[in-house]
Amino acid sequence: MMKDVGSLIEDVFRSLGLATQMGAMVVISILACLFLGLWIDGKLHSYPWATLILIAVGTLVATVGAYRVVSPVMEEVAVERRAEMPTKEIFRSLALGTRLGLMAVGPALIGLFLGLLIDGRLHTRPWVTLLLTAVGILVGLVGVYRFSSSIMKQLTKGSKKENS
Repeated sequence: MMKDVGSLIEDVFRSLGLATQMGAMVVISILACLFLGLWIDGKLHSYPWATLILIAVGTLVATVGAYRVVSPVMEEVAVERRAEMPTKEIFRSLALGTRLGLMAVGPALIGLFLGLLIDGRLHTRPWVTLLLTAVGILVGLVGVYRFSSSIMKQLTKGSKKENS
């Protein structure tokens, strides 16, 4: 019984660590590109093109980073199961990383675009944009945490069944 509790605690911390690492990576990528884009748009008077392009770059960086975070976990599970990671699993882990990246980025982008729209109408630039983008980032992080927790539970259940 004690081993099960210890294993459960380990799984929870592993999920939390994975979600935190991915969330921080996504937030830093997107916010850095957002602020850099806003700064460039301010200097070049190209609003909102540089911001949009750099947010797309930030999304790409976040997606690649998510893949690099998820891929070792998938390989570790494959090793625990004493199996090679076939091409299908590699593509599945890439799809998982992409899904997690988009899950984190989507709400932030929605918040950004709604904020830009509202700021344009109310002439409150950049406050509503920053607020709604921050809310979107938080929503994305919660979604990534919940999704990665469920994935980790599925993976640990699968490896426990195969070890039995």
